[in-house]
Amino acid sequence: MLTRLHELDNIGQSLTGLDSPYVDFNFFTRPKNWDMLLHKHLFFQFLLVIEGELYIITENEEVILKRGMVSIIPPDVLHSLKTHNGYKQFGINLGSNAGEDRLIKILSGNLNVPVVLNMPGLLDYLPEIEDCSRLQTMVSIQKIRNRLEYMLLTCIETIKKQDSDQAFREKLINYFKNNILENITLKDISVAFYMSKSHIERLSYKEFGCGAIRLFNRLKMDRARILLQNTDLSISDISTHLGYHDQGYFSRIFKKYEGVSPRIYQNQSNF
Repeated sequence: MLTRLHELDNIGQSLTGLDSPYVDFNFFTRPKNWDMLLHKHLFFQFLLVIEGELYIITENEEVILKRGMVSIIPPDVLHSLKTHNGYKQFGINLGSNAGEDRLIKILSGNLNVPVVLNMPGLLDYLPEIEDCSRLQTMVSIQKIRNRLEYMLLTCIETIKKQDSDQAFREKLINYFKNNILENITLKDISVAFYMSKSHIERLSYKEFGCGAIRLFNRLKMDRARILLQNTDLSISDISTHLGYHDQGYFSRIFKKYEGVSPRIYQNQSNF
């Protein structure tokens, strides 16, 4: 059975009774200029902003959560909360010492620092959770557990996907930097990453806004500008150095990116 705990400094309610690993879940409306000074919890804290803006301040940064945004804060992380104009939240608190609980293991394995996610789709589950919390039947309580678990696991999947995207960005940039003097092709990238050429292109457009070879040429042109500005190398030598064995092709690529030919750029830099 769910127990409703009303807190004096909040308009809303905190509900307990879902059993491990849930400490409670809550619906709160915080007033204008509300704040909670630096503190930490022994549990995982999930916050979903329903309306308004919430500021979360940790030792490293300050972030603003708006409607549909989620923060998950691991245990023992110092943080403070504040709002200027007030906000509404849905919250879940989960015990960190829940033994062999599967959900806690998943959270612990994927969260060691606070995260902020944009998850507006989770707002759709709140009316049903509110309705079920009023019914107080075994079925309604189980439905609440199911919805809370789904919301948390959806956040974890999003975190893992973001980590995967970041890994691709870093890996691709590092691959290009390590091969900046080569004349690599999309096929070379495909072989190196064990991905199809079309998948490489989709990921590159998603992460960088352009195709992989265009990104590679952009990095080459960055190196070319440095060499033109800071060395006495001839344009022919720079072209060969960067893997362009056709100086005319190198000049066309450079002008496409920089708006002027390598010769003009070099003369302007040495002026």
